[in-house]
Amino acid sequence: MTASAEDMLTSPRQRSLALTHFEALMRIVPLNDQVVIRPQTPETKTAGGIVLPEAAQGKSQEGKVLAVGDGRRIDGDGRRAEPQVTEGDRVLFAPYSGSPVIVNGEKLMILSERDILAIIG
Repeated sequence: MTASAEDMLTSPRQRSLALTHFEALMRIVPLNDQVVIRPQTPETKTAGGIVLPEAAQGKSQEGKVLAVGDGRRIDGDGRRAEPQVTEGDRVLFAPYSGSPVIVNGEKLMILSERDILAIIG
């Protein structure tokens, strides 16, 4: 946004709308062998209908791949290893791996492809 365009956004409401529009356009592009995953929400009820408290639900280990990096570098001349996962794959990942991030109010995980244990077919 240029300085003159910024000057036109005089009210806080206009600035807030501009930020909301920018956030709607924000997209995460992972680097190297990093993968962006939307974790599946853990079960809140047992098969018998008992509601589980948050502490008993555990950490989700399953999710959907939203974006994949170019792959890790395998040598000095710029060649890269082909990623084994693709966008849309359902995967299992290690329980305490990756970095949680919030993008547009949505909880996502960014983790290394090495932390992915399996693709669910």
